[in-house]
Amino acid sequence: MSNKKESHYEKGMRLMLKAYSTKKKEAFQKYFRQAIPHIRHAAYAGNPKAQFELGLQYEDTGFLRNDMKRAMYWYEKAASNGHAEACNNIGFNYDHGIDVNRDVRKAVFWYKKGAQRGSTLAKTNLAKSSRKKSNKGK
Repeated sequence: MSNKKESHYEKGMRLMLKAYSTKKKEAFQKYFRQAIPHIRHAAYAGNPKAQFELGLQYEDTGFLRNDMKRAMYWYEKAASNGHAEACNNIGFNYDHGIDVNRDVRKAVFWYKKGAQRGSTLAKTNLAKSSRKKSNKGK
């Protein structure tokens, strides 16, 4: 990963931390507005951590417009670059039908991929999903 990709990501995350650390709404908005372009730049440059973060921001921040299609796009980019938690989030969205058609097979596929890459959350969700499937057979 090039230094430029990482430096944009790191600067964006430092600003994001400042945003979430402040109690003042104006300061939060200021830091958040400064952070997003850096994170977006790193995401477009191929940084999987930035791609995942951008997915999170589109999914549930209250600052960026909630856009699950964009969130899934960035999760898929991050997953294609090896990001384990992105795999989990894709699986979760398929498992629960969050802005996609509910598809347990796809959920299990993504949970397995995340688990193989080391995501504890994906391992947990895979076990829960498997338990749900086995309980339906009873």
